[in-house]
Amino acid sequence: EPKKKKRKKKSKHIQKLKEIQELDPASEENLTTTTINWTQSTGVALHTSLLQNLAARNFLYPTPIQSRVLASSVHGCDVVGAAPTGSGKTISYLLPVMNCILTDWKDDAGDMDKTLNDSTTQHSLTALIITPTRELALQVTDEVRMLSSSARVCTIVGGLAHPKQVRQLKQNPHIIVATPGRLWEFMGTNSDVMPGFSRLRYLIIDEADRLLVHGNFKELEKILDKLNGNQTDKTADGGAPAESESESEEEDEFAVHDVEMMPPEMLKGMEHSGDNSDEMNSKVIAQESRRQTFIYSATLTLDVDAFSMKAKNEKKKKTNAKSSGKSKINGPIADILSKAGSQNKVKVVDLSTSDVPISIAASKEAAKLPAGLSLYQVLCTQRHKDSHLYGLLVCTKIGSAGPSLVFCNSIGCVKRVHALLSKLGLPAKMLHADLAQKARMQAIESLSSSKSRAVVVCTDVAARGLDIGSIATVIHYDVPRSVDTFVHRSGRTARGVGEQAVGNSVSLVSPAEEKKHMTCCVAVGRKGFEDAGIDGKLLSSAQERVSLAAKIVSLEEAEFRIGQNNSWYKKAAEEAGLDLDESLLDDGVSGRTMQDLRRQGEARKSRDRLRALLAQPMRRQNFGKFLSGAGLREAIRAEREVKPYVVGQSNSKKKRGKRKRS
Repeated sequence: EPKKKKRKKKSKHIQKLKEIQELDPASEENLTTTTINWTQSTGVALHTSLLQNLAARNFLYPTPIQSRVLASSVHGCDVVGAAPTGSGKTISYLLPVMNCILTDWKDDAGDMDKTLNDSTTQHSLTALIITPTRELALQVTDEVRMLSSSARVCTIVGGLAHPKQVRQLKQNPHIIVATPGRLWEFMGTNSDVMPGFSRLRYLIIDEADRLLVHGNFKELEKILDKLNGNQTDKTADGGAPAESESESEEEDEFAVHDVEMMPPEMLKGMEHSGDNSDEMNSKVIAQESRRQTFIYSATLTLDVDAFSMKAKNEKKKKTNAKSSGKSKINGPIADILSKAGSQNKVKVVDLSTSDVPISIAASKEAAKLPAGLSLYQVLCTQRHKDSHLYGLLVCTKIGSAGPSLVFCNSIGCVKRVHALLSKLGLPAKMLHADLAQKARMQAIESLSSSKSRAVVVCTDVAARGLDIGSIATVIHYDVPRSVDTFVHRSGRTARGVGEQAVGNSVSLVSPAEEKKHMTCCVAVGRKGFEDAGIDGKLLSSAQERVSLAAKIVSLEEAEFRIGQNNSWYKKAAEEAGLDLDESLLDDGVSGRTMQDLRRQGEARKSRDRLRALLAQPMRRQNFGKFLSGAGLREAIRAEREVKPYVVGQSNSKKKRGKRKRS
């Protein structure tokens, strides 16, 4: 039986990969529209297979970040890009890479798929993509496979099987997606299987502010030093970053203007333009021999102390030699470009800020959030956050709209809130850095269904890169420590473009957190957020349930700690070959004292009471002593908006039965 279960899991994973790679073929109308829109808005004729996959995913036109980046990147510029979360940044830097691979690796006979899929074909690595988290790296890999099933991609992250990653490297990949720690480990211990970086075409650093903050990921600096050492010097001065150009500058030779549809007369003439995309690429795209560097984030506020003073001094010496001092690239962004050996013109694409209303005088620019994101707040004391969280998830339209992410500032808080929500019958999972990779993937997969009410309690490890369109609500159990973190957390919902890209962000604010909360409000151009009101009667019912659950969790944690201590004493005595004095062991609540018996009885009563409460729906009382028509209609309307969450007796009995069998 165990073998059969493993086979089923493996087959599901293979089926998921096939779904990613084998998209439904796009209709001829969609393909024509996609070809016209992308070609006109970017000035670049993408490879036919890329256009087909974009059309199959219904990406009929580029987003602003994609339209502004693509033309510059294919002409050999380095790109510093910032745009709101969910705006298509990943696609914007993958398209130039994939276009280069599909164009360069077409053999003389025209059989591109045969050439790309042949792992024995010797070629240099095309792109290296570095991300701060494993989850983001895996999602970037999925995006590569969605754009093209022909290009070979290798994912190097912690938590995955080491031999499998070695096998992928031996297959001569076109793209490597990696986290800094595991990549540097492979560069040191498995250098024999690592591909050469001397002819690397693209170096992409995603979520750069997270990688550089306060010297985190020191391996990144070592990786850049090694890449810069391997790169062949093409210029006499060693390749200092060229003078940057801003997106706001007019008459730019690579400027990309707003998307405008062609007249109907011209549409007919371009119906078959996709057939000649390869020929157009050879004329439009300049094949640069120098490596291009892409730096991406949802914000461009990076830490000043990210790199050493030595790198800064080197950059100052090189930039002082230039006559122009108007470059907008400075601080850590300039440091990382210098460290990576940037030798190209730098294109700055900053779409991460928006104008602030005049009434807010704290700053001239505000962090840009997704257009479909609604911001709410709940003012409460720290001790009542649990009941307000449970009330939001169970009793409000905001919390019950779909899967939810609950962010905490520490792993200890994540564990406590997860235990409490699980005891209250919610389908809750954890996601934090100390969790095994398998458990982290299971937590992410639980959010995939938009109809579920799954809850994932997480740290800021999930604040960046997770692109799951089904997430409906983000709840800040703890107010984030910085504005950037608030922007990234809130950006896990309302992703994409269009009317369906909607979501909610709710902040639970205690009196001690009001100052940090107001900083976030001002930074996004608000005086405050809308109140996420919870009915008083429902909140009272939630408080009763949470109080019982907290008592049970506290008692179970005490029993667990006692069990751990007892097992330590027994193991130590066994290893030493000594007889254990039973008086050293703690009997816990099963002891014979009156206090222990009283605690055991209270725990049993609390479990029975909580089980009975969870089996009943929480309802507003919209009528008084006598049932009125208006009150009944209001009650029916409320239950239509928010379906009452009930934990059935049958489910709890099944769970208890499974525990007994195990």
